[in-house]
Amino acid sequence: MNQEEQLPTSTQELAAQRTAWAMERTRLATERTLIAWLRTGLALIGFGAIVPRVLDGIEPEWLVGLIASLFVIFGTVVAAIGVHTYREMSSRLDESERGISWGIVVTLAAAIEVCAILILVMFLLA
Repeated sequence: MNQEEQLPTSTQELAAQRTAWAMERTRLATERTLIAWLRTGLALIGFGAIVPRVLDGIEPEWLVGLIASLFVIFGTVVAAIGVHTYREMSSRLDESERGISWGIVVTLAAAIEVCAILILVMFLLA
């Protein structure tokens, strides 16, 4: 007989319940981490969009555009890292324990990328 069979049913149920709670905490932590990465990426992209107004009148103008573009690119990279991290962590969870569907995550990431591309195009055309 192995040890698991010797445990009373109530102890086994308690262990299963605690394991389920731990998996739920892990899933929620993974989702919070994804949201934090996306929030940081969006903040950097947004800051890149307002850099030209903040640094209005600074010469040379190409330097202001470069700084703004770097913020937008860095924000895009941060968001992509967050999506990659979420995918890695959620792949370790069982199918029933995964939270946000991969389609929603991809849609959010694509929306962020589209915003970043529009902002970069705006800088290039200005």
